[in-house]
Amino acid sequence: MIIFVYGGSCCGKSEFAESLVTGDPNPARVYIATMEIYDEESVRRVERHRKMRALKGFATVEAQRDLALAAGGVPAGATVLLECLGNLSANELFAPDGEHTAAEAEKKIIEGLAALSARCSRLVVVSNDIFSGDGEYGEGTLRYCETLAVLNRWTAEHADEVYEVVCGVPLRIKEGGR
Repeated sequence: MIIFVYGGSCCGKSEFAESLVTGDPNPARVYIATMEIYDEESVRRVERHRKMRALKGFATVEAQRDLALAAGGVPAGATVLLECLGNLSANELFAPDGEHTAAEAEKKIIEGLAALSARCSRLVVVSNDIFSGDGEYGEGTLRYCETLAVLNRWTAEHADEVYEVVCGVPLRIKEGGR
C-alpha cells in the first residue's frame, strides 16, 4: 500500500504522515531520511530528528540518493515513511559527483519507489507542493520543479490514498486504490 502526502511548507504534512505510520500496528517502522547534510546546523538538526524518531519507534535509514539501494536495508514487511521527494529530487539532480538530467533522476527515484513499495507493507511518501507561486526561475530551478512534478504525479497515480495537507488539515483526495 502506498499513501502519498503532499502540501506546502510548514503545513503539517510531516506530522500527519508520521501519525499514519505510528498509528499502524506494525512494530517495524522505518524512516527514510533524505536531507543532505551541508553544515553544522544541519548536523544538529539531523541528530535532533533522529532522537525524536527513535522515541516514536522508528529506525532511521539515511538515503540522500539511490533510494533503490536504501530499500535493501528495509526489513521486509515494514511500515516505511519516506521524507521527502523534494529533497530526494534535488539530491539526485544536483549530486556532488555531477548534475544529472531530469530523466535520469526521475528514473532512478521511480525505481527506488517501486523497490520500496515491493519490500514494505505500507509506504507513506511525503512531498512538497511548490507549484502555487509564479515567478521567473533559472534553468536549474525549472528542471527541479518539472522533475518534482513528474515524481508527484507518478506517486499519486500509483498510490492507494493521496492527501493534501492545508493549514494542518489533511484532505483526502484519492482513496480506494489505483
